[in-house]
Amino acid sequence: MTETAGIKRSKTVLFIAPFWGESGNVGMLRAGRIVQWLADEGFKVIVVRAGLRDRSQETHFGEVITIRDPLRFYPDDLHGPVAIQDESISTDNPAKVVGDPINKTILYQKTTKHFTGSIDSHTNRTRRIVRKPNRLRRWLAYALLIPDPVIIWARRVKRHPLVIDRAAVSGWILASSPPESSFIAAAFLSRRFGGLFLMDMRDGWLDDPMKPLLRYSTIQQWREERLEKRMIQCAWRVIVTSESWKSMLESRYSDWKDKIRVITNAYPFETNALCSGKKTANTTESINPELKKQKSATDKTQAVRFLYAGRLFSSRPERNVNHLLEPLLKVAERGSVTGEICFLGNMVIDEEKILQSWAEKFQHAGWEWKRSNSVTHHQALERMSHADILLLLSASRGSIPAKFYDYIAVKKPILVACPTDSALFRAALQIPQCYCFDPVNEQAIDSTINQLLIDVSEDHVSFSRPVEYEPARLRKEFLSLFAYE
Repeated sequence: MTETAGIKRSKTVLFIAPFWGESGNVGMLRAGRIVQWLADEGFKVIVVRAGLRDRSQETHFGEVITIRDPLRFYPDDLHGPVAIQDESISTDNPAKVVGDPINKTILYQKTTKHFTGSIDSHTNRTRRIVRKPNRLRRWLAYALLIPDPVIIWARRVKRHPLVIDRAAVSGWILASSPPESSFIAAAFLSRRFGGLFLMDMRDGWLDDPMKPLLRYSTIQQWREERLEKRMIQCAWRVIVTSESWKSMLESRYSDWKDKIRVITNAYPFETNALCSGKKTANTTESINPELKKQKSATDKTQAVRFLYAGRLFSSRPERNVNHLLEPLLKVAERGSVTGEICFLGNMVIDEEKILQSWAEKFQHAGWEWKRSNSVTHHQALERMSHADILLLLSASRGSIPAKFYDYIAVKKPILVACPTDSALFRAALQIPQCYCFDPVNEQAIDSTINQLLIDVSEDHVSFSRPVEYEPARLRKEFLSLFAYE
């Protein structure tokens, strides 16, 4: 795109985010923060989301346009709370994010004649319809629909009169992935109407891909690399969430490295009001959860409370929960520490089976095992603040899980299992409450966990809240991308 200096751009941003307003979608935390920042700066934001029927709704920040999703991966709930899940992808629930929206759980809301499912008469909430996993169906969907099945929805977006009308007066066209199909629609509208295109890549596209076919198929990699290149060529700016993602992109697109900016995720920020279109009381940074620090379990007779929030391998297929639980089971079997482990968040069936097998082992060793389904983000923060040790697992080189920032904010010790060459490991090393080990380094595992347990029992854990993840700082960096006249 030609960069024409001296042209004052409209302070209207068209934001393509099919997942907008979904309960349980952690991508909403970032998207909601972005919209609030823009609104506070005087921009009108028009969000384009997916749902069961076409319609438009005015909000305090501008407008939410819902475009019907022909494949019905998305619900019509604009009022549900943002719940704790894992990063921005939820591969077992297409109603909740779309890295792998095939054969998973579909949640429809009773809002239109298209409603499928049932309503609980006591809670007036929809019940989930569980679609049996089908590997062939998933393979075919990704082989035929490039870059992902949401491309069917994106094609409707490109030609829908409501979207075309708003795109024609927008100075900026923003899209957030996953799904990458959002970029296809945004780039098309940018080329047609001249709004500057911003790519917000919450995860890597070709780097550490979460789509199964893209991980193993050379043909699929070639097809999507062509798309990624076209999108980056068209983009005014490309936003990534870690320095590692930035380095990976620059290695492929050195000619466009000046376009790439790092804007990490941030400490918690309330977005529930955005989902309902209501203005918050404090619209700058409505949550800064310096939650009151709970005293650690210094009494050796009291169980040490461990908490893991989010999904396991359904959000990141390379994750292996054994890397966290095997060393903890050794501690339990030694009997030197009494423990309690809680897994918080909705899991797919395969994850539940694995957790159940581990539950039996820990219970046999005398530790208590708890499971809790998804709660609102605010409730999740409270649960974290009452734990003694928070558990974090990652196998990605570039990704820093969104819950990492929540963990830091509640000021609790964090046991981190991740590769030493990853973005998470490098970030965690700068934070004293993080105790890191690489699962392939067996010698470091025991010493790290033992030191953590000693520090917790003696209440010697140090805490910090690095300023680089403060919402106010990131807000300034993000808004600088719109300082173009």
